[in-house]
Amino acid sequence: MHLKYLYLWGFFAVSGLADDINFSAAAQSISAVLADPTFVPYTKPNQKIEEFIALGDSYTAGTGCNGNDEIMGGDALRGKRAYPMQMSQDKDNWAFVNNGDETLPRFSFHAYTGDTSQELVVEQLQQGAYEDKPDRPRGQPFGKPQVAVLTIGGNDAGLSSILNDCIYRAWLPGDCQTTLNALQQEIDNGNLRDKVNYAMYQVARAGREAGGANPRESFQVYVLEYLTFFDDALDPVCNDYTWAYFPSWMTDQPPLTQELRKQLNDMTRKVNAVIKAAAQDLQRMGIIYVEGLQDAYNGHRFCEPGATKEQTESKVWFWSQYSKINTPSEGPGDPNAAAVTGYVDPAQELLDFVFPGQNKVIPTTQTADTSPPWEWDGAEKYADFDSLLRAISAAAGDDVEATVRPPFPVLRSFHPKGTPYTEHATALFAAMADNRAAVATGGEGQQIAIASYINPLGDPASWERLLAYDSKKISVLVANILNSPDYVVNNSWKSVIEQAANQDKKILGYIRTGYLSVNQQQFTTRLDSKDLTDWASQIEQDIDKWFELYSTSLGGIFFDEG
Repeated sequence: MHLKYLYLWGFFAVSGLADDINFSAAAQSISAVLADPTFVPYTKPNQKIEEFIALGDSYTAGTGCNGNDEIMGGDALRGKRAYPMQMSQDKDNWAFVNNGDETLPRFSFHAYTGDTSQELVVEQLQQGAYEDKPDRPRGQPFGKPQVAVLTIGGNDAGLSSILNDCIYRAWLPGDCQTTLNALQQEIDNGNLRDKVNYAMYQVARAGREAGGANPRESFQVYVLEYLTFFDDALDPVCNDYTWAYFPSWMTDQPPLTQELRKQLNDMTRKVNAVIKAAAQDLQRMGIIYVEGLQDAYNGHRFCEPGATKEQTESKVWFWSQYSKINTPSEGPGDPNAAAVTGYVDPAQELLDFVFPGQNKVIPTTQTADTSPPWEWDGAEKYADFDSLLRAISAAAGDDVEATVRPPFPVLRSFHPKGTPYTEHATALFAAMADNRAAVATGGEGQQIAIASYINPLGDPASWERLLAYDSKKISVLVANILNSPDYVVNNSWKSVIEQAANQDKKILGYIRTGYLSVNQQQFTTRLDSKDLTDWASQIEQDIDKWFELYSTSLGGIFFDEG
């Protein structure tokens, strides 16, 4: 297995970050690794979570959450109310997951605003002993976690370019439909799926390598879905609103029409579908896709009925580009902190940043020589919107009290506020509870393992008695189907295997080894061979077939005649 990991790492052409990875080839290599008979698949853990790690992009970093004073990690722009931070302080929910133990696990915060799948792999997975340094932008060691939580794929999908080209028109905007078509092509040709597949695989690989999970194959990666930004009812209230930064004589001012809002929501769903499919491809690596957040945001999106143009109210769970920054308030109506009056002028803040000390202003009327700001002298240092965003991130992380304040609204808008991030944490705790067996306490006394050779179709009453036993006493059952897994799913066995697994009993698939035909009786394979190579081949095929037919309900393999 170590050779295969090195092989995957070998897809880097150089150590930089300029399209260095052949993601298609990497995806094929990952498929080969998972299909290899020597690969050890994910097993459901019953270990207490003593350490967890947060990885990925700005939707996990929390991009500032509720103000400049909440920024951590320099230009990583992590927020103190990001969902991983909330999880790290939630004793009640950790007790729920960890069998009543309220001890808070160690937490390592690596998520970095703007990171793509490739940057996650290159920058966030450095092996090393745990360090409690969430303020360090890069280079934190991976530690020895049992689980990882993350969001990834949004920057690979070009979300910032979509917002710039379709809504803001803030800096060197392209054509909205062309940008959306380019993303659709990335989805259709499989490039986006290959990228997130590679990132999630490498996170799971790093988790196994770190050794915090016991067994290593029980390491889990929880991947959250992205949120749709606009109310699906598509109320016409926003049809005449525009969030373009500059006036119509400087750039287009696309209105937030029902058609545009539907397009953007649909594209988010398509990206989520790609990420979900990639996660399902990697179930044998312990990747778990977490959905359910969309319903929590109902009634709290942009362009709900009665929405104002600026949409800075606290009932809107995403930050608006017009929202005030240096305040803990989430906007008008916030019951916990009164809102500051007035709105941010994102265009003026952008000009102050790009042209510091020059007192540039937006012309109030159109003139013959009016041109957009990216054509003004001095603007050439930002060749595209992404380079401008990187500069803003660096400035926001360097000094939040700078004389010329970085235009943070352009980074924070379309990200959740601190309060709704509680929903993200809740969804993850629920997913952990659903996907982990009861924590083994070691205090239940002697355990019983039963080699249950009884056919559940022929004697269902015996299986009902086996399943009724306390899982703390009978914790291991062996499923024996014709001395092998057979060639198709046996529904009667499938039913009892799943029932037992749901009761946190470990189910082992029976494998006949025939003593590899080295005993006096010289047992033969199903093809009547006594050859050692043929026995080894049959055993490997049976192992693969068990996991192919009964998937994650299976807890391992029982080798008879060993």
